[in-house]
Amino acid sequence: MKRFLSVLMILAICFSCMAILPAAEENAEKIVYLSDSGADTNDGLTKETPVLTMAKAAELLGGATAEGTIMVVGTYTYPSNGSWVTPTAKHLTVKGADENAVFYQARGNLNLKSDLTFTAIQYKSSGTIAANGFTLTVAEDVKVIPVDATKPEDRAQYPVVTAGPSGNTTTAESKVYLYAGTYNYVYAAGYTASGASLFHVGEKATVLHNFHICNPNANASGDVTIEVMGTLNGQLTFNTGAKLGGNVNVVFGKTAVWEKGVTDLTPKFNTYHTTDKKSIDLSEAKTLFAEGKTLIVDATANKTISDMLGYVTEAGFTVKTWVDTSLSTVYISDNGNDANDGKTAETPVQTYQRAQELLGETGGTIMITDIYTYPSTSYYMPYVKGASYVIKGMKEDGSSIFAHGRKNIAMTNPLTFDNLTYKLAVSTWSSLQAFFNRLEFTESVTMVPYNNVDERINYLFVYGGSEGKLGTAEQHVNLVINGGTFGYIVSGCKNQEMYGNVNVTFGGKAKIIQRLYCGGESGINDIYGEININITGGEIGDMIYAGGTGDTTFVSGNTTITITGGTFKDIYCRGTGTGVHLGNIVIDVTNYAPAQEEGWIDDHIKDRTDKTTILGGKARPVQPEEPTQEPTKEPDAPTQEPTKEPDTPTQEPTVELPTETPGTEAPTPGTNGDSNIITVGGGCKGSASVIGVATILLIGSAACVVRKKEK
Repeated sequence: MKRFLSVLMILAICFSCMAILPAAEENAEKIVYLSDSGADTNDGLTKETPVLTMAKAAELLGGATAEGTIMVVGTYTYPSNGSWVTPTAKHLTVKGADENAVFYQARGNLNLKSDLTFTAIQYKSSGTIAANGFTLTVAEDVKVIPVDATKPEDRAQYPVVTAGPSGNTTTAESKVYLYAGTYNYVYAAGYTASGASLFHVGEKATVLHNFHICNPNANASGDVTIEVMGTLNGQLTFNTGAKLGGNVNVVFGKTAVWEKGVTDLTPKFNTYHTTDKKSIDLSEAKTLFAEGKTLIVDATANKTISDMLGYVTEAGFTVKTWVDTSLSTVYISDNGNDANDGKTAETPVQTYQRAQELLGETGGTIMITDIYTYPSTSYYMPYVKGASYVIKGMKEDGSSIFAHGRKNIAMTNPLTFDNLTYKLAVSTWSSLQAFFNRLEFTESVTMVPYNNVDERINYLFVYGGSEGKLGTAEQHVNLVINGGTFGYIVSGCKNQEMYGNVNVTFGGKAKIIQRLYCGGESGINDIYGEININITGGEIGDMIYAGGTGDTTFVSGNTTITITGGTFKDIYCRGTGTGVHLGNIVIDVTNYAPAQEEGWIDDHIKDRTDKTTILGGKARPVQPEEPTQEPTKEPDAPTQEPTKEPDTPTQEPTVELPTETPGTEAPTPGTNGDSNIITVGGGCKGSASVIGVATILLIGSAACVVRKKEK
């Protein structure tokens, strides 16, 4: 029995192995060997039995759906009398069987009919290779050698690379990745009727002559993206008659080297470019060669690069310079220099824009060594998409100064002010507009008024939104104010409606000389959203307004004011004008100690309506209501409506009044014990009358005697 089970186990293992073998063969890399010494009657499975043509190799790999490697043994010559296109396939890789293997393109043109990758091989050609709507990749381990080995400096001995060939009709996107090698010149876009293209020149690649954005008479329908990380020895230029339907984006990497710059760029673009959407991005370019002179594009070269490429900006280009984005803190000072590296207090930069450039895409800390004055020349601060900044004083006592050098400044990125003195350096009524970016003042910020005059107009005014036309985009306010002294704070916009929510936290050591407006200021400043104000401390010298200052404005959402600390005068459940709240107003003072004192609500929360809800806090006690029954001490006072006079109506009649006015005999005032005598009806002055029965309630010792005129 045991022997039988052993045999079964062995058979099971054998069958398992047999089942595994085909799968392993399927996953194995498909390889066909190719050589000038081969024959298409060979099987191509070994170095000793290579095939002769690339077409046969592709056929053995699977034909039109082939994905595999063509391994070159010795030299393979793409014949001059052969097809001008590669075999149709999905993705072919051409690789050397050893370091001496050579792929020699003897024919003038080689146009791709599949994605093609060269790797670990020597490539030799003086003709043209075109992506033709596919992806061409030359890997870093490829060596491009001259056709004539005796003329290594002659650019004509090297290949030309283009996205699309002459007569091309494909509109598919072409991609070219030249990670290594030497090339005569290149065309980033194809010839007629070509689609979009991406052309990448890697760090180990060199273009000996011009980098043409388009072939002659090109009519590319898509965007052309050029990425240069290697070396260009010629000009970046268009060709006569070139037209593009998309954008041209040129990016120079940190390792890029460029000779002759863009000396031929402007006239070509002005003449032949059909769109105004163009950009040259040198944001990472480290070294450029211009007109035979070495130009280092780094922290010292801003002015030089601007001078050299000035005419490019006139042609509608955006030019940026390379910066070291590894820094998280940059030092700045009015006494600094943008040629400095900004890395230490001894080498500060001078301008805010340069500090931003050195901090890179994410932002960081801009450290003020002694004093930095934001320039008066720009209303909007420089913008870096996605970045946020901390503007901080270096001195431990907070005496480093940020000088507000312009009347009004609009933020373009989130800002935090920390450990510094904020000084108004220009005029009264100066403002900082957050422009819907997060703005924070920490407790370590102090403020110096303009001309050192302690009046509200000489302190900074803050707006959570902006001043000016914004459109209907949803933009939110986020203010965190824990330090500094302000003239007043407007949570919304000035002369501008906004579409979004308002969130304000006020507390710490912050102080407002006058008012905090939960809404906007002046003109039309409607808020199409919710308002949330959280007051945790600080000092507000005057009132808090749930709205803004305009007469015709409104808040569409709810307004919630939560108070847990701080001091202020009053809260008004409206704005300063006649604007209205379409939403409700909630004032939460549940955790505010002063609000628990009797009468606090009555004294400090004004203009309450049926839209106002107050949570927590104490109002004054309600006075006891008057007795609901008549005193019994005065029997002559009626306790109910008389029933003896049926002709007297029990309620005010709804018919017209008599035309004859009853008499007005005046009673003689007198006393009845301690009671005052009050006349009712006929006892009124003038011709006033009472129609019906008057009921008088007596309170305490007071009594009223009703005298009725005799008919």
